[in-house]
Amino acid sequence: MSPQVRLALACCVLGGCVDPGMYRPPDENRPAIVPMRSATPVTLPEPEANELVVVVNNNAFGGSHAGLFIGARLSDPSGNYASDRARDPAWRGPLLADYVDYQMHDGDNVLVYRFRLDPASFAMVDARVRDWGSTPPLFCAATVQNQIAGVGPFAAVDSVGWTSPSALAQLLDGLTAGAAAPGSCLRPDGARC
Repeated sequence: MSPQVRLALACCVLGGCVDPGMYRPPDENRPAIVPMRSATPVTLPEPEANELVVVVNNNAFGGSHAGLFIGARLSDPSGNYASDRARDPAWRGPLLADYVDYQMHDGDNVLVYRFRLDPASFAMVDARVRDWGSTPPLFCAATVQNQIAGVGPFAAVDSVGWTSPSALAQLLDGLTAGAAAPGSCLRPDGARC
C-alpha cells in the first residue's frame, strides 16, 4: 500500500487533531463559547515554571488530540481551544485544568504527562514552541512529538513525519512507568494512570 493511501486511510479512520463537533466557522454574531463541563472534575495544578505537560485526548481510535504546556505557554497544534475559549469575554488565557476539561467533551480518557525540565531543556522546547508555524489537521501529535524530540528526558524520542495521539501516549507511557521514571502520568481527577 502506498504512503498516500495509508495517509488517506488514516485521515478517514482517525479523528486525531480534528474536532468536527467543536469546529465553528467564524461568525461575529455567535455567542461566546461556554466551556463544556465533564462529569469528572479536573483537579490538576497548573504547570510550574520549569515543567512540561503533554495532554493527550485518547477518546477515539488512535486518539483525538495532543497538545502541550511548556510552563504557562500552550502549544495546541491544529486545535480549536484558544479560538473557541477566546469568544468568552471572561476568559483570561489558557489554563491546564480548562484545557483538559475542554478535551473531555467527548469522554474522560484524557491523559496528562508531567515532566520537570532543566533550564537548558526547558529553553529549547520553549523556543521550538514559540517558533513553530501552523500545523495542518491530523498532525497535532507529530507536532508535539517533534517539539520535545531529543531534549532532556525525551533524548530517545525521535522526530516523526506523522504519528497518532495514542501512539504518542504509548511513547510517553514508557517515560512515566516505574519509580525512577522522569515523568508522571495523571488522569484529569489527579489519579495516577
